[in-house]
Amino acid sequence: MVTRIYEYLTPKSGLDRLVIALESTSFYGVHIANYLSTCPRLMPFHTEVYCLNPKSIANYKKSYIGLSKNDYIDAFVIADFARVGRITTKPWRGCQYLALQRLTRHRLHLVKALSRDYQVASL
Repeated sequence: MVTRIYEYLTPKSGLDRLVIALESTSFYGVHIANYLSTCPRLMPFHTEVYCLNPKSIANYKKSYIGLSKNDYIDAFVIADFARVGRITTKPWRGCQYLALQRLTRHRLHLVKALSRDYQVASL
C-alpha cells in the first residue's frame, strides 16, 4: 500500500502534505492507521492519518443521489469528504490511543475482579 501511495508522491511532485482518511473498522483500522502514520517513507510528506466515523461518511454519501455501494465508490466518498474539509477529528496518534485503550481495559478488568471478590467475601 505504501509503495502505491509513494509512486504518486515523489519529491518531484511538489506535494508536501499527505492526508489519508479511512473509515474506522474495529480491528483492522487501528493497525493500518498506526502503520501509515509512522511509516518512514511517508514522513517527508507530513502525513496526517484520520480514522473517520462510518456514520459520518454514510450521512455525507446521502448528499450524492443515486450512488451504488461498492469499494471504489466508498473510497471516492471518503476522499471527497476529506477534500472538502469535513474532517473535524484530530489526526491519528496511535501510540497514545493504544496506551490509553490498554490502561482503560486493565482498569475495567481490575474493577470486575474486585467486584467479584467482594461478592464472594460477602457470602
